[in-house]
Amino acid sequence: MITLQTVPTSFVSVNRLRIAYRRFGASSPLPLVYVNRLRGSMDTLDPLLSNNIAKSREVIIYDSAGIGHSEGTVPDSIPEMVTVLVDFLAALEIPKADFIGFSMGGGIVQYLGYEYPQLVHGLILAGTQPGIGEGAALAPHGRSWRARAQTMTSPRRRRI
Repeated sequence: MITLQTVPTSFVSVNRLRIAYRRFGASSPLPLVYVNRLRGSMDTLDPLLSNNIAKSREVIIYDSAGIGHSEGTVPDSIPEMVTVLVDFLAALEIPKADFIGFSMGGGIVQYLGYEYPQLVHGLILAGTQPGIGEGAALAPHGRSWRARAQTMTSPRRRRI
């Protein structure tokens, strides 16, 4: 089986930048696209996670603009990071996918789901916060999970 460690790195042109990615795993109707943390390269991922997922479905991992093997500079905002992701998907001719976002990648895929729902079949949010922007607040440390959940679902919260 081809794994994260053995699949060759490929490149695609996205807005005149070479964006690096690895695509591997079992054939599946929808790929799972992994969106990494701030400045996280695909070379720093734990292969145990992606290799286990790849046993049953296709996995796509990429280095966004300015990160790892990709050209350019790191975008200054979540919307700009989402634009890179949307254009990356278009360059690979992927009309819809499942996404796993880790840390800041979770914020990126939340914004993607809100602004481009037609591209998203499902989201997995890992090690991330529930929102970004005005009105988003994290519960103070020491509060129970129930109190934190109430804060996160309060009607006063604004969606991204």
